[in-house]
Amino acid sequence: MIACALLGFTGCGKNEPIDEAKAAGKTTADFPQITADIFKPMDGGIDLSPAEIMGRNTWNLWSGGNQHFWNHAAQDSYGLMDLLKMLDNRKFPRGERFKTLGLVNEPGFRAPSKPDQFGLWLDEQVEPEPAGIDETVYGKPSGVLGFRLFPNPEFNDEARKKWDGKRFYEDGAYYNDNKRRLAISTSTKGKSSPATSKRADFFTKC
Repeated sequence: MIACALLGFTGCGKNEPIDEAKAAGKTTADFPQITADIFKPMDGGIDLSPAEIMGRNTWNLWSGGNQHFWNHAAQDSYGLMDLLKMLDNRKFPRGERFKTLGLVNEPGFRAPSKPDQFGLWLDEQVEPEPAGIDETVYGKPSGVLGFRLFPNPEFNDEARKKWDGKRFYEDGAYYNDNKRRLAISTSTKGKSSPATSKRADFFTKC
């Protein structure tokens, strides 16, 4: 009885995800807050205190590493929740995004005219982001506010050979094979979205 009980308890340990930053030897000093008022035109150009400026920057850019959650949701929900597909214009066109999903388009983007290098129809960036945003910390913009795109460290040469953007979108058998999971990783702030946030599973932070 005691042996069985101990076995039961020892088998209930948490399977914590790897902290990518710690694994890479990084500390909080490697993720400095942006102090410049890079979103000054927002909110009518109102003057903000330094703390308020950093708060607005954080709200617009920081996704907090929650790509693990969204990636898990995409892989284990059989397509019920996939942020990358939400960012793809084939089902949710940019011009209808707010009406159908309640998501706000990011300025400086337009609807795609062709698929990208991965066969995805993500928004095309036509204007640069404000200067001073470190993409290694904050990722790249996705075209939707609150969703940032990050490289997926597991999307290696072998994964690239198996990747098919068209089948990812249309073929359920292909999509649900976790061995082929993706190229882009998205992250979101965890507002009411997925997005990115990511990891929509994106090369995966939509």
